[in-house]
Amino acid sequence: MHEQERKNLWSLRYQLMKSDPELLSKLLDCVDWNNRFEVSEAISILQRWPQLPPQKALELLDYAYADQAVRNYAVSCLRNLGYVSEIMLITANKSQPILYSDVNFYFAETIIYRCIYCSWCRR
Repeated sequence: MHEQERKNLWSLRYQLMKSDPELLSKLLDCVDWNNRFEVSEAISILQRWPQLPPQKALELLDYAYADQAVRNYAVSCLRNLGYVSEIMLITANKSQPILYSDVNFYFAETIIYRCIYCSWCRR
């Protein structure tokens, strides 16, 4: 993405939050992660961003989005899934970035909780 395109997309961040929230990964690509102001703004936006569908949330666990706030947001989106089978089905072809990235305890806790909860529900 060219610098001007990045600036244009970043300037539309509040509109995207309402009109097209699934473009979050593209918006995060526009953040200059060495600029404290932009990082602070990005984290602030994440706190208000609507929940993403699982596929889009998993994209944010890729190594390209190493910021812990981004990863926490992605995991919070995954917490809303109904069953572990949904997570497993989705992660089957997306497991590479998850296995080799710095996935936090929050994500592991979510998976374990879902496994326990779903096995309890089946009884």
